Amino acid sequence: SFSLDVQGGRTWVVDVQDYPNLPINSGSSATYVATITAPSTAQAGDPGPVLTPQANSIRSNMNASTFQFSELRVSTLHDVLLRASDMPPYITPGIGTGFNIEIENDGNGPVDAVLSLPDLPLTWQWWSVVNGVNISGPIRLSPSYEQMDIAYVELFILAPADEIAGESLEFRIFVEPWEGEDIDLTNNEIIHEVITSQVRQPLLHPPEESEYRMNTDGTISIYFNVSNLGNTRESDMKVKVGHTSTPAAADITILLERGSKSSASGQWLTSSVLAGQQVEYLLTVIADSDLTLNTKLNLKITVVGGLDKFSQPLVLEHEFSILADVRRDVTASLLALTDGESLKSGEEHTFTVELESHSSIPEIVTLNFTGTRTLICNSNPINSGSYSLTLQPPPSHTSTFDKVICKATQGDGDEDGEIEI
Repeated sequence: SFSLDVQGGRTWVVDVQDYPNLPINSGSSATYVATITAPSTAQAGDPGPVLTPQANSIRSNMNASTFQFSELRVSTLHDVLLRASDMPPYITPGIGTGFNIEIENDGNGPVDAVLSLPDLPLTWQWWSVVNGVNISGPIRLSPSYEQMDIAYVELFILAPADEIAGESLEFRIFVEPWEGEDIDLTNNEIIHEVITSQVRQPLLHPPEESEYRMNTDGTISIYFNVSNLGNTRESDMKVKVGHTSTPAAADITILLERGSKSSASGQWLTSSVLAGQQVEYLLTVIADSDLTLNTKLNLKITVVGGLDKFSQPLVLEHEFSILADVRRDVTASLLALTDGESLKSGEEHTFTVELESHSSIPEIVTLNFTGTRTLICNSNPINSGSYSLTLQPPPSHTSTFDKVICKATQGDGDEDGEIEI
């Protein structure tokens, strides 16, 4: 005879068929089957009842050796489901568009849920955010009784900025367990269709330097670029350059040019920029008179174009400066008491070149002589036809003076001649 002793597991159902007494020949065996059913609310890992089989020989009244089944556990059933919460119909190229979804664990144990978007083009990107944190791997969900079985996911999809406007794309969002199989795949995906929006987005590529230097009476040319990162033509891209100066009211002219178009300081230069196009602007700053040394020009480039998420024009700005800290100002005058006089053999013609520098940097001044006379300047024979000297910058922005005294000797039989400096 056979019986089964059940201990624990009150909500479990243990069903043992009624077996008649079976004759068992020597060396043979008989099999008894028990059907064990876990409760529908059982969670993964819950222990089952302890089973102890009992067998007794009616003929000899002997009991068979007994043992216990105590390793019964509830296996894990994976069932994750996906729900759409907020699914925008449009996607803006170049900007991550958010889609709100929910992932729920309807299984009987913890699960690591994995999201995928198998239909997205290779050039598109996506990422997920849960509770403000970027998630790059599986999303951990608890069983329902631990109340952490639902994840509210913000799914961002980024289409390239140059994606054509008006294109339609149907894609799937799919969720599945990281390990094991889902028992119900009918609720594991969302199918959604989006249309790419028009994008007009300017990008300013500013001048390379934050501060430039120029001569106090000079001109400086500076280049910068503006791109249209959008997917459609920007017909009214506006660019202007404004300025202030220290000291104020510096006498300068500012000219902004793109191709054949130009504008003055503070005036808009409006032009058309194709999708994905980058255009170059030339900014020219001209000192109309000799500026005060160390005059500082503060310039601001302003670009207006495209639309933001509130349908307002985008405004880009960049500031830089120009310092007029270089002055180049050297004057020369000639003093020649014997100019035009007739000299006898052996007599000297003496002349002086007086130099005055208002420059802010050292100036190397070279005097080039042409003529047939032998010269000695500042006691140095002039064999190469030139003489050089350096004028140091004047202290306190005044003047530096120097002079070159030259002598030309009249030789026997020398004819009249000229010395050009």
